[in-house]
Amino acid sequence: MNSILCMTVSGILLAVTLTVQAATVNSRIITESTGSQLTQQALFLYNSQDEDDKRTAFIMANKALDYLSTDYVAARLLGNMYYHGIGVKVDKEEALMKYIYAADNDAVSAFMAGSMYLNGDGVEKDLEYGVELVKQAADMGEPEAQLELAQQNYKQSKLEPVPAMKLQLEKSALHYATSCSKQKQTECMEILADIFKGGLAGIPVSESSADELYKLAEQVKSGGVM
Repeated sequence: MNSILCMTVSGILLAVTLTVQAATVNSRIITESTGSQLTQQALFLYNSQDEDDKRTAFIMANKALDYLSTDYVAARLLGNMYYHGIGVKVDKEEALMKYIYAADNDAVSAFMAGSMYLNGDGVEKDLEYGVELVKQAADMGEPEAQLELAQQNYKQSKLEPVPAMKLQLEKSALHYATSCSKQKQTECMEILADIFKGGLAGIPVSESSADELYKLAEQVKSGGVM
């Protein structure tokens, strides 16, 4: 069953359409229907429980990328396999190279690369480049990246003493929280609810909108319906 939340606050229309179910995010599972036939076969074997199948998936994904250099699903698949050690030994340097290769065309790859730079995960930490990649992923529509930016901007806004900077951070949090709320990110719904409840980001207080968002977030978490 779908749940639709629509509200207009200070000229901002929010229409959040959700299939009310518990959302499970796992970067190790890829289900894209794009990519070459070789990539599709590699994806099928990648999700197998058989280790021989996973090794075959790695070989096929390499062949797919060799055959078509713009097969960014194959590139991300290889990145995941190197990162997690699926079908091949863990090699985070190679994983990062594959993610960077696909980053301009694949939001998840951009987010994975950005996260690695932000955390110094298999690479020297580079906060500036990491943030750039995560923002790129968020602007491309990756909900995990949008959540990351919504959380960070919201947290920083609470600590920022300069009013103009504080407002800018709140507006950025509002922007990304709105985007990822539409993609079943309950944490984003809660940030959005906090913003309405507190009258942040230059919008008026709306207790009713905040309550609706808090309730919707709980229903998505529990798999319930409105």
